[in-house]
Amino acid sequence: MRDAIGVHVRGVSHKFAGANVIDHADVQVKPGGFLAIVGDSGGGKTTLLRLIGGLIAPSSGEIVFTAGGESDSQSDHAPRGQSALAAAQANAISFCFQEGRLLPWRNVLQNVALPLELNGVSAQERHTAAREMLAKMQLSDSEHKMPAQLSGGMRMRVAMARALVTRPKLLLLDEPFGALDEVTRLALDEELRQLWQQTGTTAILVTHSIQEAVSLAQQVVVMRGKPGRILPAIVIDVPKDAAHRTSMPFVALCERVYQQMTLPTNEVVKVTR
Repeated sequence: MRDAIGVHVRGVSHKFAGANVIDHADVQVKPGGFLAIVGDSGGGKTTLLRLIGGLIAPSSGEIVFTAGGESDSQSDHAPRGQSALAAAQANAISFCFQEGRLLPWRNVLQNVALPLELNGVSAQERHTAAREMLAKMQLSDSEHKMPAQLSGGMRMRVAMARALVTRPKLLLLDEPFGALDEVTRLALDEELRQLWQQTGTTAILVTHSIQEAVSLAQQVVVMRGKPGRILPAIVIDVPKDAAHRTSMPFVALCERVYQQMTLPTNEVVKVTR
């Protein structure tokens, strides 16, 4: 996707009910890149994703979009609260959540077509686009089924198809496969990797799985502590296929992420100052 957007989080802090949730976060993902965020439960990962998606505004700092081929100096440096909301409203950003959040009274085709319906796209156009995305997710024979008739893995495939049907420039994934069994999760990881490569969209994934983060992302950042602090990014330079999940370089990268996740709190503060 030539017009995928990059994201630059600059000195972002966020407070909720007077308490710091995120402290001076800095992280960047280039247009068309894949970033994974791992770390402590309650450490601000989902909050950071919501900030990037424009669902909430940061207490301080800014989050800047960059277009493909542009440098930071050429991009809009307006505070994130405005630019993120505008991008979300223009369908530049899509979310995929752990629960799937399918409408139980709509069939698979109608669920996938919903974002286009809300944008006023004609029934014929939105159903054509939804069927194309369902075909990519290997769900063509399920378009008339209701969510209650689907397995957990199939529901997540439908949720991913719905998130991608608008052809977003940025895809935000909040622990989408966390509730699934390991075999289904591995299969969906591979499907997500292939979809990311096919569409060229920028992807940011929040996950608790180190192996999932290393196998999917181009870089991994660890968020630690309360408030959440972002440790230096780890570049993932191993091949992106399931066959390399047991290779020594893959295992070594998982170990590097694990070491950051188990740093003593005083070391985390020292590293992120």
